[in-house]
Amino acid sequence: MADSLNDLRSEARDHYISRREFITRATALGLSLPAAAGFLESCASNTPSSTSGRAIKMGALIPVTGIFAILAPAMKNNAQMAVDDVNSRGGVNGSKITLLIEDTASDPPTAVQKAKKLINDDKVDVIIGTLSSAERWAVALSATNPAKAIYINPTYYEGGICNRYFFNVGAIPNQQIDPFIPWLVDNKHVKSFFLGGSDYAWPHGSFAAVKSAVSKAGGQIVGEEYSALGSTDFSGTLRKMQGAKPDVIFPLYAGGDGITFLKQLVGFGLHKSSVVASTALSELVIGALPVQESTGWIASFEYFMTIDSPANKDFVQRYQAKFGSDAIMDAIGEGMTTCVNLYVNGVQKAGSLDKEKVVDGMKAAQYADPKGSIKVDGTSQCAYLNDYVAVIAAPGSGAPWQRFQIQKTFSQIKPVQECRSSPPG
Repeated sequence: MADSLNDLRSEARDHYISRREFITRATALGLSLPAAAGFLESCASNTPSSTSGRAIKMGALIPVTGIFAILAPAMKNNAQMAVDDVNSRGGVNGSKITLLIEDTASDPPTAVQKAKKLINDDKVDVIIGTLSSAERWAVALSATNPAKAIYINPTYYEGGICNRYFFNVGAIPNQQIDPFIPWLVDNKHVKSFFLGGSDYAWPHGSFAAVKSAVSKAGGQIVGEEYSALGSTDFSGTLRKMQGAKPDVIFPLYAGGDGITFLKQLVGFGLHKSSVVASTALSELVIGALPVQESTGWIASFEYFMTIDSPANKDFVQRYQAKFGSDAIMDAIGEGMTTCVNLYVNGVQKAGSLDKEKVVDGMKAAQYADPKGSIKVDGTSQCAYLNDYVAVIAAPGSGAPWQRFQIQKTFSQIKPVQECRSSPPG
């Protein structure tokens, strides 16, 4: 019985269970109702009021293996560097961060299993990460939301997850797609778009925003095709694109599928007749593509390594000094830095590790970041973000990531989303 009561005390101190659940479980263990209430009060009174005295446990869900593994090193590196930076300054209010990394294997059920492990076994204070929307929705709905565990998403996605304990520092469609489409129409003089993507929540939700933005800009959608994750042959979709003759091909394929699709697109010669524009064409993709053929392709993200600011130049220099001169990252990887610093900012504002106080602190967070100033919208719990539109320049003497030349910056876009109970698509 003692061990069970100790476990119950630990959970209560970390706010993993409600008062009602605590009383129910305590009485089931043999305590009377008054004794259970008294035991709960003693747990509350022994809860630390400041961060000093114990390490902060931060869990990171990263697809080290599987279809999204190409994006994992940048996620892991950014999380580690950000934690190291905080710890080198003495931690947060005296408490250092312990980073616990779990491999989601690019698989939603595995991601849920690892999230529950972090919450129930490791007793983490916060979870950052996941990459695909399939993982993100699964973790939120099946693990973090029910446990009331703080969960910070690092990457652009279709939006829609709304929960007191869920925060998002990646771009949602009104911050990434809504500015991008009119810019394409006005600056590239395009009208017709063909959409192709992986068959899951992110492309489905994002293409809904693309279709709306294209319509508002006076353009038209001439095709929309989806392929299963892990597809290796896109010839059917490419032939349809060939026949439609769109001004713009807008691909949203996940992980390694995106590289496979774009290589086959070049093989079909479609880059000669259509503009290739995407919110999935990043530094981690460009290095694997044919060099000459990708010149002129266009991307829209909340972060590029080429952002011309002293803060970002210093950040990139430190990143490559730590992980190698050829180390690269994308908006997803850099987003892990933003996640770490959002939690740190919340703890600093709270003055303690009390979960509810930290959440309130995060809702009011404002801080500097390599991608630009970060401010959390207290209603959506998403960040105000810049959107950068970059054109891939002809190859020169620099590294492939240096080919992203920023043409337009849309500053501090307020996040706007509709809450959903389940993922789109």
